[in-house]
Amino acid sequence: MPELPFPDLATPAERATQPPPFAHVVGQARRQRRRKVLSIATATAAILAVATTSAVLTTGGRSSGPEPAKPSPTTSPSTSAADQIIARAGVSDFAMDAEGDVLTLWSTCLASSDGDHCDFAWRLATANGTSTGVLPRNSGPRVIAGNGGFVVTSWHGGGIVVDPGGSTQPLKRIGQRAVSPGNVVVDMRGGTGVADAKTATWFPLTDAEASRLTGGLVAGETVWTEEGVPGDQTGASVAWSRDGAPWQHHAISGAGTTAGVVTAVGDHVAASTGRVADDYNPLAVWSTSSDAGKSWTELSASQLPFGDADEMAATPGGTLYVHSLLDGLFRSTDGSWTRFEKVPGRWLVSQLHQVQSGVAMLQWQHHKPQQIVVFDDGGRSTPVPLAR
Repeated sequence: MPELPFPDLATPAERATQPPPFAHVVGQARRQRRRKVLSIATATAAILAVATTSAVLTTGGRSSGPEPAKPSPTTSPSTSAADQIIARAGVSDFAMDAEGDVLTLWSTCLASSDGDHCDFAWRLATANGTSTGVLPRNSGPRVIAGNGGFVVTSWHGGGIVVDPGGSTQPLKRIGQRAVSPGNVVVDMRGGTGVADAKTATWFPLTDAEASRLTGGLVAGETVWTEEGVPGDQTGASVAWSRDGAPWQHHAISGAGTTAGVVTAVGDHVAASTGRVADDYNPLAVWSTSSDAGKSWTELSASQLPFGDADEMAATPGGTLYVHSLLDGLFRSTDGSWTRFEKVPGRWLVSQLHQVQSGVAMLQWQHHKPQQIVVFDDGGRSTPVPLAR
């Protein structure tokens, strides 16, 4: 199957020598800390591994039809190869759209003398059937659901959009423009940007500090992100904009801290900073706003029931879920996101993100299969089938 022509890619030699963007470094470091902590509790945490060697994204297709011939070294793997990867792999990422369609990314890794080698495949499950495709070895893909499709990206360059019918097209770079509801934040070789799944386009966020952005999300017509250089302990700021320029900023107080995570829904925003540690980043400062950044409330770690904030996401109704590597899953109990209660349960979670009915996350227990669950505003969970 031919590769997609990504117009924004560097040459292979340039890709081999260019360092990854800060957003990828932050994400990789966070995933490495998560793997180290979770592996103590369960061997299945190895599914979170993401490799980082040079490749670009290619597409798969429908799972029906005759089996293609075995690919040559210069040909993309066949769709049947996707089924083979999925059969022996675990879910490394997933996204769910407003219609309940689910796209999962599957990864399986083998250690060798020259490092880990990871194979990736995607699987789209809808009411009309399933589609699958293979992603190149060691591509480290991520997925997010937007209006009109799923955006799959790799920091190595480029990306694809998988539409609800299972068709794919390359993600093309365009000029800067205003953010629209349903757009999504993506980490690209060109930096942190905003993508539109309907048109399969993306544009980079531009700012004097754009290289310091560590991911984020679109809430309504506003991009929310956090600024900070990973590990330099010089503090962090919440940054927001409607089109990537100009930016507004809120400096989170506290010396000797590093950027954490940020999320938003409507006018509610929460961001954290941490202190650098070997296994995880202990929470330093918790900063929230209920009026779209006009005013802020800050709490210290001692005022919260969790010692770190590894991931968080809010329901459309305004309930915030926070996952702590050490303390578990928590749910907000007030409108200002300053009071929380622990969600009962003996399981591990990751990949929190907002869906139409609440907050979805990947959940698993020792010696039990992975599953996707959706938590509502009241803390009730609903499982989502995760068929191979």
